[in-house]
Amino acid sequence: MPTFSHTPPQRGTDFALTLVRVPAGPGRKGIITSTNLVGCYTHWWGGRTQPCEDANCSACKEGMPRRWHAYLAAWTPSPAFHYLLELTRNSIESLLEYHAAQGTLRGCWYEARRAGPARNSRLRLTCRPADLNGLALPREPNTIACLAIIWSLPSTAIVIADAKSNPQEMEIDNAAAFAGALGVARVVVRDVDREALAIRC
Repeated sequence: MPTFSHTPPQRGTDFALTLVRVPAGPGRKGIITSTNLVGCYTHWWGGRTQPCEDANCSACKEGMPRRWHAYLAAWTPSPAFHYLLELTRNSIESLLEYHAAQGTLRGCWYEARRAGPARNSRLRLTCRPADLNGLALPREPNTIACLAIIWSLPSTAIVIADAKSNPQEMEIDNAAAFAGALGVARVVVRDVDREALAIRC
């Protein structure tokens, strides 16, 4: 049931992080605001990237190949732009090394470029500690909850299974719960299916 109001929300209170990929040419660079990356297998299915649902995956049943992608939040200070970044498995070695050395990715400056002119050319990524003098990083978003919104996952529970099969469950059953999980004032959730879907990343 929607919540109606005669008063519009304050500007910027709706949650919206754009999912971006690294373009050919100038590439992309910025400061990572996530403490760590998250990832899952995906398919190009129905004209868009969608997460693989393992045993219940329609794309798998149709024989569609899948690829593992990593996701993290990043920010450029000028002009200010906070976004989710999609990276391929083969491009993240420097991030894995950085996280192992620093214990976090937050505050890491990255620069990613394509090796060739095509938009799907191999990604190359370098990183180093960012100079944060005079900068205040945005609050870290919940990347998995953001992806759930972007992908319109029909879920009220998201299960995060790590390499040790130690799942953590985050119950999400309404817009207020999403907003609390994301640390924002308000979020609009549409067409939520009440059957839980386990997303193993």
